[in-house]
Amino acid sequence: MVHLYYKTSTSKQLSDTVDAFESCEFIDISNTKSLKYDEIYLVEIDKIEKALLLHIKNLLASKTESLIYFFINDSHNLMLFQLASMLNVKSIITPKHDTSKIISNIKTELLKNKNAQIQNSIAKSIIKDQCFMLFDSNGLKFASNKLYDEFKCTDLEMVKSRICLELDLAALLKEDISQQKSFNFTGSTQAYNIRSSTSSYNDNKFIYIENISQDAMQLSSGVNFIKNRIYFIEILKEKILETSISKSLFSIITIQIENMSNLRLYWSEYEIEMSIRDLLLQVEIEIDSSTLLAQYDNNLYLTLFEGLDFESTKQKASTIQAKISTYTSKQKIKPIIGLYAFDINALELNTVLKTISDIARESISIKDIEAQKLYRVIDISNELDDARAIDILLQATFTNKTPIKLLNIYKGLCINTSSNIMKKTDQEVYVTYEQLQGTVMNFEKETVIQSSSFTKDIIADVKYIDSKRRLALLKNFRFVQGSANGRRYSRVTCSQRTPISIVHQKGTLSGEVLDISMNSIAIKTRLYPNIDSLKMMQVSLKFTLPVTSSEEGYLKLTLTAEVIFTMCDEEFCKVVVNLDEDQVHEAILMEYVYDRQKEIIVELKKQSTMLN
Repeated sequence: MVHLYYKTSTSKQLSDTVDAFESCEFIDISNTKSLKYDEIYLVEIDKIEKALLLHIKNLLASKTESLIYFFINDSHNLMLFQLASMLNVKSIITPKHDTSKIISNIKTELLKNKNAQIQNSIAKSIIKDQCFMLFDSNGLKFASNKLYDEFKCTDLEMVKSRICLELDLAALLKEDISQQKSFNFTGSTQAYNIRSSTSSYNDNKFIYIENISQDAMQLSSGVNFIKNRIYFIEILKEKILETSISKSLFSIITIQIENMSNLRLYWSEYEIEMSIRDLLLQVEIEIDSSTLLAQYDNNLYLTLFEGLDFESTKQKASTIQAKISTYTSKQKIKPIIGLYAFDINALELNTVLKTISDIARESISIKDIEAQKLYRVIDISNELDDARAIDILLQATFTNKTPIKLLNIYKGLCINTSSNIMKKTDQEVYVTYEQLQGTVMNFEKETVIQSSSFTKDIIADVKYIDSKRRLALLKNFRFVQGSANGRRYSRVTCSQRTPISIVHQKGTLSGEVLDISMNSIAIKTRLYPNIDSLKMMQVSLKFTLPVTSSEEGYLKLTLTAEVIFTMCDEEFCKVVVNLDEDQVHEAILMEYVYDRQKEIIVELKKQSTMLN
């Protein structure tokens, strides 16, 4: 836990909160440029100033996975709420809050975070398509369904008699090891890889059994420079051992044919094989003679590089991708190639092989490996349709753990919050969301996904929202044409119908306000045949706004503006105007927009409470 304050700390409420925990580090942020990671940050904000809020933002921008709480005095403003939303702050606490409830809530949230980490770790081990057994201090307690199927067992007693007696169980349970041996488990002798792994959270042992006999029979792909899977694994074992006793650098680039099933619908096996062979010859041009190229699976090829750090490996992967794209663009048969750059330094052999296996099955998980070790190379060819291009973008964003943002416009107010892709299937993705965003998504049943790695924003339908885990299931992805949020200033809709008159050179056009900002107004009007003649014209606007600071509770406004956009359909026209700068009523509009934003946020929070 860390208590952050600016120059002096005066909050007794925060001091009492800290005393309820075992340890806390106190940091004056006035001369602090960076913070180390911690589970909880308690931020004391005595006076709300723009420079201070920006400083807090810079310090905590990378800590949004931690629990952050703001302790403030009774005053607050929109900037504070915006910062709290940006940093995923758990709560803004004022002196009116009950300190005992604050402490209880923090402890509850901390426990949730730790439980989630434990569940994620267990989930990584419980993999449906692997043969494994689980042992605790009392012996065998569980076997996977695939192990039962693979070795024709019906219960744990049969597993003990048929499988455990064949293994060097004492050695496997004593330490984490990997062995390759031949056993007669099922009536014929076959080669297996046996490996044991200790749980990160208790002393339970996982023992995995992998059949590798079929790999020994695998042939090279008809090209003499391509090795087979067993040869690759043997060399990989040597290289990983070498890194443990020297400073050698090793990395892998995976090359996967992702549309093989579609290719087989239109081309013969011979034609496909020849096409893949010629494509791999293009890869050979980009690697030197000492670089190992091997076929690891039916549709997966691996290159093992020596002497390249991770950044150089990513650059090499991009070069290979560009070479492949240039080549396939001129061919009749067009394989779609997916590449990963994989830094294997400081990783165990089993971790490397599991990650490669997950790539082969296209089941890479965000929990599997850190982003600094694995990187998906993006190549969006002009020949790809939107669906395939979007799938590649989402997969790369998921694998590279690139943060995203979700965008919705609610009553003119832009709700744009941070998110992450937690799981991806062929047709759907699971994303995290913040509370207000979830409320709006639940109303609108769609959202826009934004990311620095996207060529365009992507709109998606919201299929399901899990309010307890703050997860949303998205489907039906398509590109947004243009910018999803080209707004320069925050806009809001009016709380009630607001009539407005547009006075121009040829007369007056009546309508109502659609939305309003400090600098522009969108107006809905009756059909007007000469609507296009208003473009770029100076007009006068006359309307009434509710303003709480005025004696009457409203003000009649007359503003000058320039028409910048007009559009009509069969029922009405839409006119957008930019307001002239430096008008005396600018402060009134600012106050109205700010108050209306607060009303909308309060409305959303009430809806969020009802939904949750």
